Amino acid sequence: MSFLTVENISKSVGDRFRLSNLNFSLDQGITLAIAGATGSGKSTLLKIIAGMHNPDEGQVYFEGNRVKRVPEEKLLPGHPGIGWLSQYFELRNHHRMSELLQYANVLSDKEAEKIYEVCDVAHLLERTTAQLSGGEQQRIALARQLVTAPKLLILDEPFSNLDLPHKEKLKKVLDNVRQELSTTLILVTHEPSDLLSMADRLMLMKDGAVIQDDTAFNCYHQPASAYAASLLGACNLLKAKEVKALWPSLTVPSADQLYMTRPEYLTIQTRPGKSSIAAEVTATRFLGYAHWLELNMNNLQISCLYNKDKVPGKGSKVYLSGDAPQGHWVSG
Repeated sequence: MSFLTVENISKSVGDRFRLSNLNFSLDQGITLAIAGATGSGKSTLLKIIAGMHNPDEGQVYFEGNRVKRVPEEKLLPGHPGIGWLSQYFELRNHHRMSELLQYANVLSDKEAEKIYEVCDVAHLLERTTAQLSGGEQQRIALARQLVTAPKLLILDEPFSNLDLPHKEKLKKVLDNVRQELSTTLILVTHEPSDLLSMADRLMLMKDGAVIQDDTAFNCYHQPASAYAASLLGACNLLKAKEVKALWPSLTVPSADQLYMTRPEYLTIQTRPGKSSIAAEVTATRFLGYAHWLELNMNNLQISCLYNKDKVPGKGSKVYLSGDAPQGHWVSG
């Protein structure tokens, strides 16, 4: 049996949504990221896997052992070997961090010291909660989970309350956790860059069902639908007739499909070239690594990235390459 097996899981949550007959397995050492719009069932699925919520139907097996139901089969939520860290972590006030960690620790002193180094908290052990920043508290909360020796660590929106420096720090810590401790991770976050950079495998959910389960690379470049494409970043979704008007040589599989092309796929020039397509800049936005341009081509709106000097301003004329850009046909 696989390291983790989710078997025929269904769950109704009021009138909001229903997890619908979910089935998948996960090998040890893999980082699985789960994405979906609010209400798609991500957090509910995580809580069922962790043994914090009961499914209406189906079972979860971890290392061959069934995750038991609360309170019928166990009094406290959770499951041995599965750690849980959410955006709503809490640390007791008026305690030194060394005390909080020691209460949870099941490792030897040497093993625990390695956890503190991996999580970059060794220098924080004699501080109290009030003396820590939000990012430092998050890393302590992570270390507290890891000293319980989980083989699977579930992270529900771990970056949501962190500023950018602390977020990047936590991402590096989680990379260390994966590489040095060989911990299997399941991660939910709304930020595409976090999902794509960390996931060995990416699962996309909609209305309680899995609509795509693939590598992060394939989900980004070959999404299963327009919805899946939009979950992972900005994209242009062009109708078949619009595509044929712009790039007649491009084969259209069916009239009801959309051509998904991401802003970075498009080539923009300030001078016309062979078979180029004229467009007007309607808006610009500086992103740091490039400029975001909004273009109008005969009332067709397209977004693109421009990373050259002398950025064309609003009202300027630019030219889109006449060669069809990279893209992928998707359902609407």
